[in-house]
Amino acid sequence: MKSFYQNWRQLLSVQVGGAICLPIIMIGQVIGQMFGFIPSIIAIGLGNLFLMGCGIKTAMMSVEKRKSTSEIAVNYFGKKGAKFFSSLLCFSMTGWFGIQLNFITQSVLHILAICNLLIVINPIILNIGLGILMTIGALFGIRGIRVLSIIVMPLLIAVLIFSLFLSPLSMISLAFSHTLISLQGISMVIGGAIAAIIDFPTYFQHAKSKKDGIITVSLLFGFFLPLIEIVGVCLGVCFPHSTLLNSLISKGGIMWSLFVCLFLIFAGWTTNNTNIYSAAVNSKRIFLKLSDRKRTIAFGLLGTFLSIFGLLSHLVIVLTILGIFLTCMGGASLSSYLMDKILKCEVNKKDQIYNLLGYALAVAVALLSFFHVITLTYLPILDGFIIAFAAASIFRLIGYKKLKLLEIHNETNTN
Repeated sequence: MKSFYQNWRQLLSVQVGGAICLPIIMIGQVIGQMFGFIPSIIAIGLGNLFLMGCGIKTAMMSVEKRKSTSEIAVNYFGKKGAKFFSSLLCFSMTGWFGIQLNFITQSVLHILAICNLLIVINPIILNIGLGILMTIGALFGIRGIRVLSIIVMPLLIAVLIFSLFLSPLSMISLAFSHTLISLQGISMVIGGAIAAIIDFPTYFQHAKSKKDGIITVSLLFGFFLPLIEIVGVCLGVCFPHSTLLNSLISKGGIMWSLFVCLFLIFAGWTTNNTNIYSAAVNSKRIFLKLSDRKRTIAFGLLGTFLSIFGLLSHLVIVLTILGIFLTCMGGASLSSYLMDKILKCEVNKKDQIYNLLGYALAVAVALLSFFHVITLTYLPILDGFIIAFAAASIFRLIGYKKLKLLEIHNETNTN
């Protein structure tokens, strides 16, 4: 089993390979367009600092437990709670499928316009057709997808570098605006990567040591992810009223535009196949009677259906809502991990119920914060994390004290 353990370089290559993708660039671009350069850089810094803290603790927990995400969820939330959280992860992946499908549809329509093809296609029908094709592609398994990912990643880096070279970078202003800290921008940064942290145990259970896990997370959120998001910010600031597609091709010729469109379709297709494959794998505990193929088809069709509602046009709302539900889960899980160490005892069935109650309370508070009813920090995702962590810790302490008092009472009666 030791030979299967991975050092920080091996872990980092896997995580960076997943980070260099269209959604992360898209988040940076949207933040740049909405808030300008300096506030966006600050939002990226603070958001990734929060992600790094959560990621380091999750990596440490993964090395200690040597269990997958779903197995840890069973420990802390019980079988029913684990099914619920598996559903959340699946829905998150399916939502990203819909967002990228919207982007790919835009690319296809742009190709038709570039080539002056007199073909009129309804965007919704095209969206549905592409979604069905991607779902069929995902049925062929993950091996081919991984090979495609290895090919796509260096090409995507090359496209980004050349697009930046063509961009009017002189438009980027380093002047301080009246709003230095964008809470909405921080939420988007956290919401875009929190699902990956929740799923860290699946990968970091194979880390050689805690040190390898800490180094990996520190480099991922301290350098690589911010760098990719900053590239998106630069494109957003240079082209404040353009889509990501138009930003990448705006200064190139027809051949460059055609190449970028075809490449982005290919890149988005590869990532989407991975999303649906992951959703199918994570849903095994939920749909025990359905085969892998049937689950893949079901989630592909669900993602295609969600894409009809234009998730790409509502990226801020989608990321914040997904971020709330997943961050609260992370807060309750980290609380359980730390309380295990402090109290020196494992979670019991009552503690699992307390964790679920703390999670439900945190989600309710975070949603109220999102709708500006009440707030702790003016940042719904952070509000949810704080409440989940605090509530799960308090409930756990109350349960622990009750258990100790019961033990003392039983000893007294015995004597």
